[in-house]
Parts: sequence; structure tokens; C-alpha cells
Amino acid sequence: MSTVGDRTGRNEREALLDIAGGSSLSDMSTETTKRLTARQRARKALQRDQETQKRREQALAAVLDGLDERDKISARIGTALGDLIDLGDNRTSAGELAGLTAREVTGFLRATEDADATEDTSTPGNESAPETDDTSADTGAGSVVSASENETAPVS
Repeated sequence: MSTVGDRTGRNEREALLDIAGGSSLSDMSTETTKRLTARQRARKALQRDQETQKRREQALAAVLDGLDERDKISARIGTALGDLIDLGDNRTSAGELAGLTAREVTGFLRATEDADATEDTSTPGNESAPETDDTSADTGAGSVVSASENETAPVS
């Protein structure tokens, strides 16, 4: 086997391909490599896009969780402000005690109302719950408890 014979056979194949309208084997392998490289780049780009989308979804979920927590905290603050108001403070003095502006006080009180309205409409089976005036099982949790007759009210 001589190198000249191999080279001649290869040249004949290339010549036949050229005559038949095809390209040479080396041109075909270059084109195949280019297509393969293009597909690899497309796969990498797709993978990057998918990873970015996954991180984006995680970040958005964290934002929404944070907003839910903020709403819960705002409702808790509003409940506490409402308790101060029920104890005789007006909105302005309750806000001053907490270092809040009038706008913030109003916002927190609205958050409490919104949370109460949401709980009323989103509680499963709420419509079928019987309404009773029985408060014997009420523990008073979350509400203002008045002082006994023997205790004196704080002087402001």
C-alpha cells in the first residue's frame, strides 16, 4: 500500500463528487463540524436561558413570600394599634406612641381590615359555619382584656 495510491483514490472520489455536484469530503466534514458546533452553542444558550428562568422564578417566589409576610406583619401592627385605640388613645396619640405618621397608622389599620376580610372569605366552609352568640369558649386571645374592679387604670 503506497501513499500515492491512497492519495489517488481519494482524489478520484473528490473529483466524482465535484462532477456530481457535491462537495469534497473535507468540505463536508467542515460543514458537519460547523453545524455540530452551532447545535452545541444553541444547546448551551438554551441551558443558560433555562437556568436564568429558574433563578427568576425563585426570586419572584421569594418576593411574593416577602410580600405575604409584610402583609401579615402590617395586620399585626394594625391590630395592636386598634387595641391602643380601643383602650382610649386616639389615632394620633397611638401613632405618636409608636413613632408612626398618621398615614402609616391609617395604612396599618386598613391592613387589619383587609386581613380580616380576606380571612372571612377564604376560610373553607365559612358559609356553613353556624352563627351563635355563645362566647363561653372565647379565650380572649388577640382582644383587649379589661382590668378588674380592684385594679386602677393607668393615668396618662
